[in-house]
Amino acid sequence: MIEQDKTKDQLLAELATMRQLNNFLLFSGMGVQQHLEKLLIEEREFSATLLDTTSSLVNNFVVSVLDTPNTLVVVLDTQKRIVSFNHTCEVITHYSCNEVKGKQLWDIFVPPNQKDTVKALFTSLQSGEVVPEYECDWIIKDGSCRRISWSNKLLHNDDGEINYFLSIGVDVTERTLAQHELLVYKQNLEELVFKRTTELIKVNHKLKEEIAVRQQVEIELRQQYQREQLIGIIAQRILGCLSLDTILQTAVDEVRNFLNVERVTIYQIEPEKNGKFVVESVTPSISPIVGLHLHDPCFDRNYVLDYQNGRVSAINDIWTATLHPCYQNFLKRLGIRANLVVPLVANNKLWALLCAHQCSAPRYWQSWEINLLGALATQLAIAIQQAQLYQQLESANIKLQSLANLDGLTQLANRRYFNEYLNSEWNRLAREEAVLSLILCDIDFFKTYNDTYGHLAGDKCLIEVANAIRSATKRPADLVARYGGEEFAVILPNTDASGAMHLAELIRKIVKTLKISHLNSSEILGVTLSLGVASTIPNHQSEPVNLIRDADIALYQAKESGRDRTCSCLSFDTPRSQETMKATKC
Repeated sequence: MIEQDKTKDQLLAELATMRQLNNFLLFSGMGVQQHLEKLLIEEREFSATLLDTTSSLVNNFVVSVLDTPNTLVVVLDTQKRIVSFNHTCEVITHYSCNEVKGKQLWDIFVPPNQKDTVKALFTSLQSGEVVPEYECDWIIKDGSCRRISWSNKLLHNDDGEINYFLSIGVDVTERTLAQHELLVYKQNLEELVFKRTTELIKVNHKLKEEIAVRQQVEIELRQQYQREQLIGIIAQRILGCLSLDTILQTAVDEVRNFLNVERVTIYQIEPEKNGKFVVESVTPSISPIVGLHLHDPCFDRNYVLDYQNGRVSAINDIWTATLHPCYQNFLKRLGIRANLVVPLVANNKLWALLCAHQCSAPRYWQSWEINLLGALATQLAIAIQQAQLYQQLESANIKLQSLANLDGLTQLANRRYFNEYLNSEWNRLAREEAVLSLILCDIDFFKTYNDTYGHLAGDKCLIEVANAIRSATKRPADLVARYGGEEFAVILPNTDASGAMHLAELIRKIVKTLKISHLNSSEILGVTLSLGVASTIPNHQSEPVNLIRDADIALYQAKESGRDRTCSCLSFDTPRSQETMKATKC
């Protein structure tokens, strides 16, 4: 018997030697028949040993040489049964070699839908055809699939017969998934690129169509910007005014210059009355219409509401436009050929109409003219509201100032304003070194009058006396004030003592001629006044209270001397002398 541990090369060498010996014996003619039988037996034994040795070598080759990480190695016999199964196969499939050994490959690992393809590949390989690398799915033990890339080799015996199929595989599951994802991504990207390209083509086509339009729009926008700048300047000029008349005149002048029309006017709406053209700007060749009160028979309440809600009327030619006959005749009377009207709405009410007229020829109003005139009308309406509020504020301030400075009963200056005015005139006349006089008046026996006739009659008496004193003063600088109770005062700037005495006597006589009944005033049968007069030249070393004191002294003297008379107290204090000259005269 041949030893099992001999190598394949040694066995093949011995076989060759035996064959040579056989040939030699055959030629020598010695015991041919016996020798042949012996050789046949030995050769059979040798073949079996060689087969076992070859199988062992194959297994050793698979285990020791190709059993590398990440490489699947499977050895199949000619019936496609598994002979060997390396460690990587076990790791990936979770089958041990013993579990699969002797079983056909496709019965365990190949999915049903791929069996025919794999069988056909092995058939082609077995028939000698060159089979390229291929991929197929392998079903692993848990039922999931792995994608394997295979290359197959044939192992032949010395006679060239196929003994084994050697299949070497690489797990490409992750790569296949990545390739699939990449393919899907590529397809999606191609679809997206196609879609975007199509869209870009459309957009590009549209942009080409819009280029010419945009160029024209740029020109129009530039012109519009210039116009709006001008409108802004006009609006600033209008809003910079607080006088309503100035605002309106500025507006019509600027609009006429801006639109280059023959007339711009404002037609103010007067409820239940004819409208009125309150202001206009007109070229010299066109007849003015400002101040005209005209009734437009077509302008009824519905038109008022329409204009209040923003209606704009643009008539290019009254003879070609579709107009109501009454409105056409109204425009004809004013000599208007083309008419543009926008509303002026202030405080949510239609206040007036801003009108642009072309009288000598038709005028085809452009949309930008209409829009900008409307924008200007909005600014003008704001300015009108602003001016009206300012006028109301001024009126309220005047009224408030009047209330603060006037006595509520007599409507003369009150004591507060008397003091304020006296101080002001004192300082002014001190600078000018001019004379200042003061009259203090007191109604004689007024308490008795009140007790006799009552407070209402007393108030009436005070009012009549106040009016009498007011009527006697003529100069704007003279101030008549209610000094307190039944006392009155008259400040007389630039009036000397004689002038003040003359005015005081005039006041006394006017009051006496009123003949206000006063039966209980001692022996006097009417209301009378006692008056004290003081005069001085103010200076900065003295004070107004000194003048009041002197006038009060004179008034006291008039009372003590029998009432119904005028007394004076002259006091001249100057910077050149600290001496005071005083004299009382009745």
